[in-house]
Amino acid sequence: MGPDGGPIGWWLDSGNGTVYAQLASVLSPSELALNSTASDAFFKIWAAISWILFLFSLAIIFKMKKKALSWAGFVVLVEGIAANAARGVQNLYEPAFVHESSYWFSNFIQLVDVPMSISSTWVALMIWLKIVGTTVFAVRFNTKITYAWNAFVWLGVLVLFVILYIYICGKWSYALRPWTPELLAKGADEVRTETNNLIYNITIAFLATFAAICLAAIAAIIRVAKQTASVTIVKTIKRMMIWISLQMVGMMLFTVGFYYISEHLRHYAYVQSSFVIFFNHVKPFGSLLSSFAQVMAVNTSLNSTSSS
Repeated sequence: MGPDGGPIGWWLDSGNGTVYAQLASVLSPSELALNSTASDAFFKIWAAISWILFLFSLAIIFKMKKKALSWAGFVVLVEGIAANAARGVQNLYEPAFVHESSYWFSNFIQLVDVPMSISSTWVALMIWLKIVGTTVFAVRFNTKITYAWNAFVWLGVLVLFVILYIYICGKWSYALRPWTPELLAKGADEVRTETNNLIYNITIAFLATFAAICLAAIAAIIRVAKQTASVTIVKTIKRMMIWISLQMVGMMLFTVGFYYISEHLRHYAYVQSSFVIFFNHVKPFGSLLSSFAQVMAVNTSLNSTSSS
C-alpha cells in the first residue's frame, strides 16, 4: 500500500514510526447487490402490491356491510387495510438499515406491520378454531359463551398489540436503545434478539396451532360429510383450508426471511450476495402472501354463522 493509503487501510512510514489510518464507508458486494436498481425495483413492487391489497381489502370491507363489525371484519380491517398500508410505506424505505433516516425510524419501519399482522393472525386463528371446534365437538355458543369468547379474543389482541409495540418502538425496543440507560447496559445484539425471538416464537406457535386445527378440520369433514344439513359448513371448511394452507406458506416464508435478516444483518459482507437478496425479498413476499390468504380465509368464513 502506497503513502496515499487506500479507501480503507493503514500503513507505517517506518519500522517504529507513526501509524496512519484512512477510513471510509464502503459497501460489500452483498450490500451493493441489495441496494442495486433491480433489488430496489422489487421493493417498489412489494410496495405497490401492498397498496393493491389495501384497496382490495377496502372493497371487501364495504361489501361486508353489517358483517364488517364481526371478527372477520376485524381481520380485513387490521391485516388487509392497516397492515398493508404500513407495508406500502415500509417497502419504500427498504433496505431500511442503509436508508437516510433517523435511527429510531429506520429500526421502527422494518417492523411497523408486525403487531397489526400478528394480532390479526390471532383473530383469524380464533375464527378457524371456532368453526372447526363447533363442527368437531358440536359446541353450542349461547349468549354467555359468546361473550366470554369475544372477551378472550379481545384480550389476546390487546396483549399482543401492546407488548409487540413496546418491543418494536417503545421503552424496551432496539429503536430506543440509545436513549434508554437500561438497554445501553446490554449488548446491541442482545436487545435486538429479544424482540426478534418474541416475533419468531409467536409466529411459529401460530403456525403449529393452525396446522393442528387443519388436522381437526379434516376430522370434521369426515365426521359430518354425509349429513345433508352440514353441506354448507363442510364447503366452508374446505375452502378455508385452501386459504389457510396458503397463509401458512406465507408465514413460513416471512419467518425464514426475518430470521436470516436478523442473524446476518451485521455480517452481510461475509454472506453470498444471492442469499442476501433472497432472504431480504422473501420476507415481504411472505408477508403479502399471508395477508392476502388471511383476508380470503376470513371472507370465506362469513358463509358460516360461527365466524361472528
